[in-house]
Amino acid sequence: GGGGGGGVPAERCSLNLPRSYDPQYKLNFSILDPAGSASDPHGLDRPEVSAAAARVGLRRERLKAVRLLFHMHEDFAQKKSLAALRKSAADRAALPVTRYAPQLLDHLRSGQVLLVVGATGCGKSTQVPRLLLSAGFGKVVCTQPRRLAAVSLARRVSLESHCRNGADVGHQVRFEGVRSGGTRLLFVTEGVLLRQLESDPDLSEWDAVLLDEVHERHSSTDLLLGLLRRLLPRRPSLRLVLMSATLDEDALSAFFGGAPVLHVPGRTHPIDVRYVTSDADAPSGRDARQAEAEACEAEGAGGGALQGGPHRMLKSRAKELLSAPLLLRVLGRIEAEYPAAERGDALVFVSGLEEIERLMEPLQAHAAASGKWIVLPLHASLPVEAQERVFDVPPQGVRKVVLATNVAETSVTIDGIRFVVDSGAVKEMSFDPHSRLEALLPCWVSRASAEQRKGRAGRTGPGTCFRLYAQAEFLSLRDYSLPEILRAPLASTVLHILALGVADARRFPYLSPPPAALLDDALATLHALGGTDSDGRLTALGRVLARLPVDHHHGKMLLLGVLLGRASLLLTVTAALAVASPLGRMPLDMATGQLAPEAAARGSLLSPLGDPFTLLCLFDGWMAERDSGRDARRWCRRRAVDEARLLELLKLRRQFASTLEALQLRARRPARGGEDGGGGGGGG
Repeated sequence: GGGGGGGVPAERCSLNLPRSYDPQYKLNFSILDPAGSASDPHGLDRPEVSAAAARVGLRRERLKAVRLLFHMHEDFAQKKSLAALRKSAADRAALPVTRYAPQLLDHLRSGQVLLVVGATGCGKSTQVPRLLLSAGFGKVVCTQPRRLAAVSLARRVSLESHCRNGADVGHQVRFEGVRSGGTRLLFVTEGVLLRQLESDPDLSEWDAVLLDEVHERHSSTDLLLGLLRRLLPRRPSLRLVLMSATLDEDALSAFFGGAPVLHVPGRTHPIDVRYVTSDADAPSGRDARQAEAEACEAEGAGGGALQGGPHRMLKSRAKELLSAPLLLRVLGRIEAEYPAAERGDALVFVSGLEEIERLMEPLQAHAAASGKWIVLPLHASLPVEAQERVFDVPPQGVRKVVLATNVAETSVTIDGIRFVVDSGAVKEMSFDPHSRLEALLPCWVSRASAEQRKGRAGRTGPGTCFRLYAQAEFLSLRDYSLPEILRAPLASTVLHILALGVADARRFPYLSPPPAALLDDALATLHALGGTDSDGRLTALGRVLARLPVDHHHGKMLLLGVLLGRASLLLTVTAALAVASPLGRMPLDMATGQLAPEAAARGSLLSPLGDPFTLLCLFDGWMAERDSGRDARRWCRRRAVDEARLLELLKLRRQFASTLEALQLRARRPARGGEDGGGGGGGG
């Protein structure tokens, strides 16, 4: 867009260009015409100019001015980019890991495995992959536990490497891949690398594998560790680097035959730790933790392994730690003690999406009243565009407060964070093989995680960490998080192990061997589904289930839908059950205290048959709006529906349909009723 008027009339345009553009693609400018007068600087009022403009559109002089404008803009953009690159180079040179590069490379030239224990802020996630690339270790793949981390690190390293994202450096996550035939460094999620191991057990594409944030110990992490230990003897040239700020180095080193450990210190910015509690007389310490565990059992959430031991958190205690009044009190202290002219944003760690949604409204009300804060959410299911808002710099005199799950605990660095507020809570999946119950339950974080959270405040300068629990409670925390493989259902993990050619899942090399009861339950589950035979070997059905990027129960449901001629309906339902619910919290009418009009608009979509059918109706209604050309986004807003979740559902549905096609599974026609009905929506 431009500042000048004139131009070719709309009816004479034949380039099929859009009539409107996103602001990021617009340039605002004014062109000074030397032929014009002071009152008419562009000379547009002269009759001969108007006539010429009508005949030829833009005059040559104006076209030259526009070309000059774009040259000037490109020159400005390049100078700005060069300044950013110079700053980036200076920042990289100051990172502690840079000083340890010679030792790191020497270890990898003399051995296959290296453990890098790098304190928060040392630069391991961005610099170690680049070091391997520049030192000639061939093609490098680096795993991250979350999509946001993989995407943001790829972009950051691309910038530092002076290359376009997707050229030498790229990323591959679910639904999104930016890479080329020349990509030599690829950031991926752990699930992507597991899928590659299924199709290429020797990982022949890669010369070096980096597993970042190993301390999180997801089931996929432990599965990768075991598979890579089996692979190393077959690939003597392969190099493996395990990285984290807080990993259990003794156990990992022993697991890989005494692999060396390289310690890298972090930046030494001081962090002031303050303990802020809502009840000064609240019990704390190990005795209180045991009392809390007994109270958790009394809450009736199941028994045994489901309780999570002494590290389960009472639901009432979790809500207390994440209360709006307590959080507003902390924000008030920041406002009172630190002048607004001093830059510094706040990062608040909560246990999950539900807590973020509950706290957003009171915090936004406070931000609107004070004019001192911008409130932003950050969680794994947030669209990429919304996630990137947390990296924006707020206006002078205003601070960001980011409400985040543990997605912000590792890898992702938000510049400008000076204050961390740690609730001490995290949600973990727990499973009891006796009652066959599983649940996502609030738990206390480990001490290692609490230290990781604290470190976010000292990445770029001195910071303050507010812990919303007593110091005695911090001292009683477990050292490390309990590995997921010891507390969650293992059927999907065992299915992948068997699909990778391991004859007996019980003999797989686990870093932390799971309880026999969990393994037995997993094998029994797969056998009941028809995925394994009586000897524990994969059946044809089991091999198909392993190929489907979905939970094994839902995979069996989808395959039954194909056999019964209801594939379209089941594609939608299966995808809907695999994503976070798009149904947001219903807002209240502040004047009446009653539900807002959105409740009535949503009511027609609610099914008495349960959530799966409600989601099916919701998806079909949304797709009907899209297909008719109407405003689907407005349709979602009127019903308090998150359209980004529906878009994710649509992508997942298409992925399932593509997988079925690759497996040459065709939907049968229904025995009665003609065409497959329901859940079509045009997504397959």
